[in-house]
Amino acid sequence: MTLSASRELPATEALILGLDEYIRARYGLLAVQTFEKERFLRFMRGVADHERHRAKGLYVWSRVRGLRKITGPDVGAEPKPIPNREDALSLLEYIEEAEQGLYVLCDFAPYLLEYGAPRPELIRRLRELAWAIRSRPVTVIFLGARFPEIPELEKEVKLLDLPLPEEAETAQILDREIDRLEANPNAVVELDSDARANLMQALLGLTATEMENVLAKAAVRQRGFRPETARLVLDEKRALIRRTEALTFTPPIPVEHVGGYPSIQRLLRRAALTFTADAHAFGVDEAKGLLLVGCRAAERTRSRRRRPHCLDVRFLTWTSARLWAKEVA
Repeated sequence: MTLSASRELPATEALILGLDEYIRARYGLLAVQTFEKERFLRFMRGVADHERHRAKGLYVWSRVRGLRKITGPDVGAEPKPIPNREDALSLLEYIEEAEQGLYVLCDFAPYLLEYGAPRPELIRRLRELAWAIRSRPVTVIFLGARFPEIPELEKEVKLLDLPLPEEAETAQILDREIDRLEANPNAVVELDSDARANLMQALLGLTATEMENVLAKAAVRQRGFRPETARLVLDEKRALIRRTEALTFTPPIPVEHVGGYPSIQRLLRRAALTFTADAHAFGVDEAKGLLLVGCRAAERTRSRRRRPHCLDVRFLTWTSARLWAKEVA
Protein backbone atom coordinates (compact mmCIF):
# COMPACT_ATOMS: atom_id res chain seq x y z
CA MET A 1 0.00 0.00 0.00
CA THR A 2 1.33 3.42 -0.87
CA LEU A 3 1.64 6.28 1.59
CA SER A 4 -1.03 8.25 -0.29
CA ALA A 5 -3.50 5.40 0.17
CA SER A 6 -2.72 5.17 3.90
CA ARG A 7 -3.88 8.75 4.51
CA GLU A 8 -7.44 7.44 4.82
CA LEU A 9 -6.36 5.05 7.59
CA PRO A 10 -6.19 5.87 11.31
CA ALA A 11 -3.09 7.88 12.18
CA THR A 12 -1.33 5.07 14.07
CA GLU A 13 -1.86 2.53 11.30
CA ALA A 14 -0.72 5.08 8.73
CA LEU A 15 2.48 5.62 10.74
CA ILE A 16 3.20 1.87 10.81
CA LEU A 17 2.68 1.61 7.05
CA GLY A 18 4.83 4.70 6.63
CA LEU A 19 7.63 3.14 8.69
CA ASP A 20 7.54 0.05 6.50
CA GLU A 21 7.80 2.20 3.39
CA TYR A 22 10.65 4.33 4.78
CA ILE A 23 12.58 1.18 5.69
CA ARG A 24 12.04 -0.35 2.26
CA ALA A 25 13.01 2.95 0.61
CA ARG A 26 16.36 2.90 2.49
CA TYR A 27 15.79 5.95 4.67
CA GLY A 28 18.83 5.56 6.90
CA LEU A 29 17.94 7.79 9.86
CA LEU A 30 14.45 8.21 11.31
CA ALA A 31 13.38 9.98 14.50
CA VAL A 32 10.08 9.13 16.21
CA GLN A 33 8.91 11.57 18.87
CA THR A 34 6.85 9.97 21.62
CA PHE A 35 6.70 9.35 25.36
CA GLU A 36 5.43 5.81 24.75
CA LYS A 37 8.52 3.70 24.26
CA GLU A 38 6.90 0.31 24.98
CA ARG A 39 3.97 1.04 22.69
CA PHE A 40 6.24 2.00 19.81
CA LEU A 41 8.44 -1.06 20.34
CA ARG A 42 5.32 -3.21 20.16
CA PHE A 43 4.55 -1.70 16.77
CA MET A 44 8.16 -2.14 15.65
CA ARG A 45 8.05 -5.82 16.58
CA GLY A 46 5.15 -6.17 14.19
CA VAL A 47 7.11 -4.44 11.43
CA ALA A 48 10.24 -6.51 12.11
CA ASP A 49 8.26 -9.77 12.10
CA HIS A 50 7.08 -9.15 8.56
CA GLU A 51 8.63 -11.55 6.09
CA ARG A 52 10.40 -8.78 4.19
CA HIS A 53 12.19 -7.55 7.36
CA ARG A 54 12.45 -10.75 9.44
CA ALA A 55 16.02 -11.56 8.41
CA LYS A 56 17.29 -8.11 9.39
CA GLY A 57 16.61 -8.45 13.10
CA LEU A 58 15.43 -5.76 15.51
CA TYR A 59 17.98 -4.19 17.85
CA VAL A 60 17.22 -1.89 20.80
CA TRP A 61 19.80 0.33 22.52
CA SER A 62 19.71 2.31 25.74
CA ARG A 63 22.56 3.78 27.74
CA VAL A 64 21.62 1.60 30.73
CA ARG A 65 21.22 -1.80 29.03
CA GLY A 66 23.40 -1.32 25.98
CA LEU A 67 22.62 -2.88 22.62
CA ARG A 68 20.37 -5.95 22.51
CA LYS A 69 18.92 -7.92 19.63
CA ILE A 70 15.30 -8.67 20.53
CA THR A 71 14.00 -10.33 17.35
CA GLY A 72 15.66 -12.19 14.51
CA PRO A 73 16.50 -15.67 13.21
CA ASP A 74 19.12 -16.35 15.92
CA VAL A 75 17.20 -14.89 18.90
CA GLY A 76 15.42 -17.10 21.40
CA ALA A 77 12.98 -16.22 24.14
CA GLU A 78 15.42 -13.75 25.74
CA PRO A 79 17.09 -10.78 24.01
CA LYS A 80 20.62 -11.36 22.76
CA PRO A 81 23.07 -8.78 24.25
CA ILE A 82 25.78 -7.23 22.05
CA PRO A 83 28.75 -6.57 24.38
CA ASN A 84 30.78 -3.35 24.70
CA ARG A 85 28.30 -1.08 22.87
CA GLU A 86 27.04 1.05 25.76
CA ASP A 87 28.48 4.41 24.72
CA ALA A 88 27.22 6.39 21.72
CA LEU A 89 30.38 6.32 19.54
CA SER A 90 31.00 2.58 19.85
CA LEU A 91 27.33 1.99 19.03
CA LEU A 92 27.55 4.03 15.82
CA GLU A 93 30.73 2.16 14.87
CA TYR A 94 28.91 -1.16 15.22
CA ILE A 95 25.94 0.02 13.13
CA GLU A 96 28.23 1.42 10.42
CA GLU A 97 29.83 -2.02 9.99
CA ALA A 98 26.52 -3.92 10.00
CA GLU A 99 25.26 -5.50 6.81
CA GLN A 100 21.58 -5.24 7.80
CA GLY A 101 19.36 -4.51 10.77
CA LEU A 102 16.69 -2.32 12.33
CA TYR A 103 18.17 -0.30 15.21
CA VAL A 104 15.99 1.58 17.73
CA LEU A 105 18.05 3.97 19.87
CA CYS A 106 16.18 5.07 23.00
CA ASP A 107 16.81 8.57 24.37
CA PHE A 108 19.83 9.13 22.12
CA ALA A 109 19.04 12.82 21.50
CA PRO A 110 20.69 14.20 24.70
CA TYR A 111 24.06 12.82 23.51
CA LEU A 112 23.85 15.04 20.43
CA LEU A 113 24.02 18.19 22.55
CA GLU A 114 26.54 19.47 25.07
CA TYR A 115 25.56 22.51 27.14
CA GLY A 116 22.78 23.18 24.64
CA ALA A 117 25.08 23.16 21.58
CA PRO A 118 25.50 20.32 19.06
CA ARG A 119 28.51 18.04 19.52
CA PRO A 120 30.43 18.41 16.23
CA GLU A 121 32.14 15.00 16.29
CA LEU A 122 28.89 13.12 16.94
CA ILE A 123 26.94 15.12 14.34
CA ARG A 124 29.64 14.40 11.74
CA ARG A 125 29.60 10.72 12.69
CA LEU A 126 25.86 10.53 12.19
CA ARG A 127 26.06 12.19 8.78
CA GLU A 128 28.78 9.78 7.68
CA LEU A 129 26.70 6.89 9.05
CA ALA A 130 23.71 8.00 6.96
CA TRP A 131 25.90 8.04 3.82
CA ALA A 132 27.48 4.66 4.64
CA ILE A 133 24.23 2.73 5.15
CA ARG A 134 22.34 4.28 2.26
CA SER A 135 23.06 1.31 0.00
CA ARG A 136 22.41 -1.32 2.72
CA PRO A 137 19.21 -2.57 4.44
CA VAL A 138 20.09 -0.77 7.67
CA THR A 139 17.72 1.65 9.39
CA VAL A 140 18.38 3.64 12.56
CA ILE A 141 15.38 4.97 14.51
CA PHE A 142 15.91 7.54 17.26
CA LEU A 143 13.17 7.13 19.87
CA GLY A 144 12.46 9.80 22.45
CA ALA A 145 10.16 12.56 23.62
CA ARG A 146 11.78 15.11 21.33
CA PHE A 147 14.52 15.16 18.72
CA PRO A 148 16.59 18.36 18.79
CA GLU A 149 16.53 20.80 15.89
CA ILE A 150 20.06 20.55 14.48
CA PRO A 151 20.51 22.24 11.08
CA GLU A 152 23.28 19.84 10.04
CA LEU A 153 20.89 16.87 10.38
CA GLU A 154 17.76 18.39 8.85
CA LYS A 155 18.33 16.65 5.50
CA GLU A 156 19.56 13.38 7.00
CA VAL A 157 16.92 12.60 9.64
CA LYS A 158 13.25 12.06 8.80
CA LEU A 159 11.12 13.27 11.72
CA LEU A 160 7.91 11.40 12.67
CA ASP A 161 5.42 11.62 15.54
CA LEU A 162 3.68 8.66 17.15
CA PRO A 163 0.01 9.65 17.52
CA LEU A 164 -1.91 9.00 20.70
CA PRO A 165 -4.18 5.94 20.83
CA GLU A 166 -7.29 6.33 18.71
CA GLU A 167 -10.73 4.79 19.17
CA ALA A 168 -9.88 1.25 18.05
CA GLU A 169 -6.79 1.01 20.27
CA THR A 170 -8.60 2.70 23.16
CA ALA A 171 -11.39 0.13 22.85
CA GLN A 172 -8.82 -2.67 23.06
CA ILE A 173 -7.32 -1.18 26.24
CA LEU A 174 -10.77 -0.76 27.80
CA ASP A 175 -11.84 -4.30 26.83
CA ARG A 176 -8.66 -5.70 28.36
CA GLU A 177 -9.37 -3.92 31.66
CA ILE A 178 -13.02 -5.03 31.60
CA ASP A 179 -12.00 -8.66 31.07
CA ARG A 180 -9.63 -8.41 34.01
CA LEU A 181 -12.39 -7.00 36.25
CA GLU A 182 -14.98 -9.54 35.15
CA ALA A 183 -12.61 -12.27 36.34
CA ASN A 184 -12.66 -10.67 39.81
CA PRO A 185 -15.77 -11.67 41.79
CA ASN A 186 -15.48 -8.54 43.97
CA ALA A 187 -15.59 -6.12 41.01
CA VAL A 188 -18.64 -4.85 39.15
CA VAL A 189 -18.86 -3.65 35.54
CA GLU A 190 -21.98 -1.57 34.92
CA LEU A 191 -21.45 0.02 31.52
CA ASP A 192 -24.24 0.22 28.98
CA SER A 193 -23.56 1.42 25.44
CA ASP A 194 -23.93 5.12 26.34
CA ALA A 195 -21.73 4.87 29.44
CA ARG A 196 -19.09 2.99 27.46
CA ALA A 197 -19.15 5.63 24.71
CA ASN A 198 -18.74 8.41 27.30
CA LEU A 199 -15.86 6.57 28.93
CA MET A 200 -14.18 6.03 25.56
CA GLN A 201 -14.52 9.73 24.76
CA ALA A 202 -13.05 10.65 28.15
CA LEU A 203 -10.04 8.36 27.62
CA LEU A 204 -9.13 9.79 24.22
CA GLY A 205 -6.19 12.18 24.43
CA LEU A 206 -4.26 10.12 26.99
CA THR A 207 -1.30 7.87 26.34
CA ALA A 208 -1.82 4.11 26.59
CA THR A 209 -0.04 4.02 29.96
CA GLU A 210 -2.13 6.92 31.29
CA MET A 211 -5.29 5.11 30.18
CA GLU A 212 -4.27 1.94 31.98
CA ASN A 213 -3.34 3.88 35.12
CA VAL A 214 -6.54 5.92 35.31
CA LEU A 215 -8.69 2.84 34.64
CA ALA A 216 -6.85 0.97 37.38
CA LYS A 217 -7.44 3.90 39.74
CA ALA A 218 -11.15 3.93 38.85
CA ALA A 219 -11.39 0.19 39.41
CA VAL A 220 -9.86 0.55 42.88
CA ARG A 221 -11.97 3.55 43.90
CA GLN A 222 -15.30 2.34 42.48
CA ARG A 223 -14.66 -1.42 42.74
CA GLY A 224 -15.22 -1.68 39.02
CA PHE A 225 -16.49 0.47 36.17
CA ARG A 226 -19.72 2.43 36.45
CA PRO A 227 -21.34 5.31 34.53
CA GLU A 228 -19.53 7.74 36.87
CA THR A 229 -16.12 6.39 35.77
CA ALA A 230 -15.99 8.84 32.87
CA ARG A 231 -16.12 11.76 35.30
CA LEU A 232 -13.22 10.33 37.29
CA VAL A 233 -11.20 9.97 34.07
CA LEU A 234 -11.93 13.61 33.20
CA ASP A 235 -10.76 14.73 36.65
CA GLU A 236 -7.52 12.83 36.13
CA LYS A 237 -7.12 14.39 32.69
CA ARG A 238 -7.63 17.84 34.20
CA ALA A 239 -4.80 17.14 36.66
CA LEU A 240 -2.51 16.15 33.78
CA ILE A 241 -3.40 19.29 31.83
CA ARG A 242 -2.30 21.51 34.73
CA ARG A 243 1.30 20.62 33.86
CA THR A 244 0.90 22.48 30.54
CA GLU A 245 0.78 26.19 31.30
CA ALA A 246 -0.60 27.21 27.90
CA LEU A 247 -3.67 24.94 28.20
CA THR A 248 -6.66 25.54 30.47
CA PHE A 249 -9.43 23.04 31.13
CA THR A 250 -12.80 24.67 30.38
CA PRO A 251 -15.49 23.49 32.83
CA PRO A 252 -18.97 23.19 31.29
CA ILE A 253 -22.09 25.07 32.38
CA PRO A 254 -25.64 24.01 31.46
CA VAL A 255 -27.18 25.71 28.44
CA GLU A 256 -30.17 26.91 30.45
CA HIS A 257 -27.83 28.96 32.67
CA VAL A 258 -26.94 31.23 29.76
CA GLY A 259 -29.66 32.90 27.73
CA GLY A 260 -29.68 34.16 24.17
CA TYR A 261 -27.79 33.14 21.05
CA PRO A 262 -30.28 30.47 19.87
CA SER A 263 -28.52 30.16 16.52
CA ILE A 264 -25.24 29.26 18.24
CA GLN A 265 -27.04 26.67 20.36
CA ARG A 266 -28.54 25.08 17.25
CA LEU A 267 -25.10 24.93 15.64
CA LEU A 268 -23.63 23.32 18.74
CA ARG A 269 -26.35 20.68 18.91
CA ARG A 270 -25.76 19.82 15.26
CA ALA A 271 -22.02 19.68 15.86
CA ALA A 272 -22.61 17.29 18.79
CA LEU A 273 -24.03 14.71 16.40
CA THR A 274 -20.67 14.53 14.56
CA PHE A 275 -19.00 13.06 17.68
CA THR A 276 -21.29 10.03 17.84
CA ALA A 277 -20.30 6.50 16.82
CA ASP A 278 -23.01 6.46 14.15
CA ALA A 279 -21.50 9.56 12.54
CA HIS A 280 -18.03 7.99 12.58
CA ALA A 281 -19.37 4.78 11.02
CA PHE A 282 -21.05 6.82 8.29
CA GLY A 283 -17.80 8.66 7.54
CA VAL A 284 -18.82 12.08 8.88
CA ASP A 285 -15.88 14.20 10.06
CA GLU A 286 -15.99 15.65 13.55
CA ALA A 287 -16.75 19.35 13.90
CA LYS A 288 -13.48 21.29 13.93
CA GLY A 289 -14.52 24.44 15.79
CA LEU A 290 -16.64 27.57 15.94
CA LEU A 291 -15.54 31.08 14.94
CA LEU A 292 -17.19 33.85 16.93
CA VAL A 293 -16.96 37.32 15.41
CA GLY A 294 -18.23 40.53 16.96
CA CYS A 295 -19.03 39.17 20.44
CA ARG A 296 -17.82 40.93 23.55
CA ALA A 297 -15.12 39.16 25.56
CA ALA A 298 -17.54 38.22 28.35
CA GLU A 299 -20.02 36.76 25.84
CA ARG A 300 -17.26 34.74 24.19
CA THR A 301 -16.24 33.34 27.57
CA ARG A 302 -19.79 32.30 28.47
CA SER A 303 -20.27 30.80 25.02
CA ARG A 304 -17.02 28.84 25.36
CA ARG A 305 -18.12 27.40 28.71
CA ARG A 306 -21.51 26.46 27.25
CA ARG A 307 -20.03 24.48 24.35
CA PRO A 308 -18.72 21.48 26.39
CA HIS A 309 -22.22 20.89 27.80
CA CYS A 310 -23.87 21.03 24.35
CA LEU A 311 -21.30 18.78 22.70
CA ASP A 312 -20.88 16.42 25.68
CA VAL A 313 -17.10 16.79 25.37
CA ARG A 314 -14.47 18.71 27.34
CA PHE A 315 -12.75 21.77 25.93
CA LEU A 316 -9.20 22.98 26.32
CA THR A 317 -8.38 26.67 25.95
CA TRP A 318 -5.00 27.49 24.45
CA THR A 319 -3.56 30.82 25.59
CA SER A 320 -0.78 31.93 23.27
CA ALA A 321 0.25 34.76 25.62
CA ARG A 322 1.24 32.25 28.33
CA LEU A 323 3.26 30.24 25.87
CA TRP A 324 5.14 33.26 24.55
CA ALA A 325 5.73 34.55 28.09
CA LYS A 326 7.34 31.23 29.00
CA GLU A 327 9.54 31.23 25.88
CA VAL A 328 10.65 34.83 26.41
CA ALA A 329 11.41 34.18 30.08
